[in-house]
Amino acid sequence: MGKVAFDRSALDQFDNVTPAKHVSSVSASPLRLRKTLKEKAVFGSVNAVVGPPLALSVIQIASEGIRELLDVTTVKLWRIALPFMERLEFYEGWSELDLAHVISLLLFIAVTLVWIRIIKELKGFGSVMESRKESPALFCLYAGAAGTLLLMDAVVFFLGIQARGGGWGDLAWYTAPLCTACYIAGIICFAIFHADYSTSKRV
Repeated sequence: MGKVAFDRSALDQFDNVTPAKHVSSVSASPLRLRKTLKEKAVFGSVNAVVGPPLALSVIQIASEGIRELLDVTTVKLWRIALPFMERLEFYEGWSELDLAHVISLLLFIAVTLVWIRIIKELKGFGSVMESRKESPALFCLYAGAAGTLLLMDAVVFFLGIQARGGGWGDLAWYTAPLCTACYIAGIICFAIFHADYSTSKRV
């Protein structure tokens, strides 16, 4: 009987076309379940209890530091030529609001969001840490902007503690640094709480 000659190149081409058994054609991603009502209630309760007092205390102190840096921020809001702003003059408490309060509020929101993003990046969620090798210039831009904002926020809070120290009597030299460190730690804990909630296995 004659031998049958096989074309080896044709077999190689067939192997290349046929998908390997050990390679999955579809990348399976773990399914994320919905958060339970209890988890949502705890998240909302913590934000309702911790968020407002934290924000109000930080805004009051930071606004003092902003006024120490920029005198123009002492302008009352009701003096600004914007629609309906002049009515703030006739409401008790609201008439004392100035530009420093607005800036401190925006700074508090920005710093909180930056810390949340930093925690997410450190946990492996996000694209900034991954861009260190692909685009180091962009990474340095992000890191520099975030670092500058956080440093400025710490300085403002530190100056606010010192400015309010006159109304609290003689304070020890370590009071302002200690309060600033406690503030930063509190903001980080608040950011960790939000980052853990948004990156948990449940949607």
